[in-house]
Amino acid sequence: MVLEKNSTAKSLVKNSAWLFGAEVFTKLLALGTQIFAARYLGSKGYGIFSFSFVAAAIILDFVDY
Repeated sequence: MVLEKNSTAKSLVKNSAWLFGAEVFTKLLALGTQIFAARYLGSKGYGIFSFSFVAAAIILDFVDY
């Protein structure tokens, strides 16, 4: 019984660490993508891209509601 509890706790910690690592990786990748897009598109192009992205996010909020 004690071994089973310990195994479950280890599994929980390991899986939580993987989820946290994946979340950090995803955020860093998104940041890198935004920096690249801003450099590649320029100020005007990135503004249009950001506006369309925000407009789509707002529309999706209403659709999901």
